[in-house]
Amino acid sequence: MTADQVTSLGAPFKSTDPKPDGPTGPTCTWRFDTQESPTGVTATVFTKDPSHGGISGLYGRQQSGGLTKFQPFTVDGYPGVFYDNADNPPPGLCALAVGLRDDLSYTMTVSLDGLKSPFADSCEVGKKVAGFVVSYLQKGGH
Repeated sequence: MTADQVTSLGAPFKSTDPKPDGPTGPTCTWRFDTQESPTGVTATVFTKDPSHGGISGLYGRQQSGGLTKFQPFTVDGYPGVFYDNADNPPPGLCALAVGLRDDLSYTMTVSLDGLKSPFADSCEVGKKVAGFVVSYLQKGGH
């Protein structure tokens, strides 16, 4: 994401931490300049973890009862899922995955203080970021 895209989410951009050679695939963290800590978004494209299973793996975990939250959505025509395996996730935390292919997905963790302005719903922020990431990848980014 660009600094302007981060700012469009409702908080000033603080820093980014790209890791193109992360252990499971390219990863990037974007941090917001807010009083709450930690506040940011981390996204990983799982290209190096054959056990991840892509978005199909999440559907399989849901069918076996391994997830407490499972809410499908789409972003720019790609299937996505908000998910969690915790009974009581902390406020302001949202995990989501977007399927790029059946066997390839990127996951995102959004850590925000969901009870305070400017963020009302960390999953909605995640969905907006997912749209930015899909657009970036479609243009050849990695």
